[in-house]
Amino acid sequence: GFVVFRTEEGLKRAIDELHETEVFGREISVERALPKPESTKGKGRRRRRGRRDSGEAAAPEGDQSFLYEQVDTLLKEKAEIAQENARLLGEGRTMAKELEILGETAAAQAKKCKDLEKKLKRSEEKVEALEAELKDLQKGG
Repeated sequence: GFVVFRTEEGLKRAIDELHETEVFGREISVERALPKPESTKGKGRRRRRGRRDSGEAAAPEGDQSFLYEQVDTLLKEKAEIAQENARLLGEGRTMAKELEILGETAAAQAKKCKDLEKKLKRSEEKVEALEAELKDLQKGG
C-alpha cells in the first residue's frame, strides 16, 4: 500500500529508518512512489475506484491516519532501540576496558609470580649448596 507524507522530512526519515525492516514478522520496503509511465493501452477505460492520477493507491482517511500512527510508533520504537543499543555499546566498551585492565593486572601478576618462582628456585639451590657444605664440614670436622 501507499502512505502519503505531509512533509519531505517525514518521507526521508521513514525511508532511512524503515526501508527493509521487519514489521509484524514481514520485511517492508519504504520507497518514494514514482508515477506509472503513460501507456496507450486502456485509454478510454474508466479509472479504478481508489486510484489517483499518479498511480498511488488512495487509502480512506481513517486508514491513512492508522498508517501515520503505525509509522510514528515504529519510528519511536526504532529510536528507543537505537538508544538502548548505544547504552549497551557503552556498557560493552566499559566492560572491555575493565577486562583489558584486569588482563594487564593478571599479566603483571603472572610476571611477578614467575619472578618469585625464579627467586625461590635460586634460594632452594643456595639451601642445597649450604646443606652440602654443612655435610662436608660435619664429615671433616
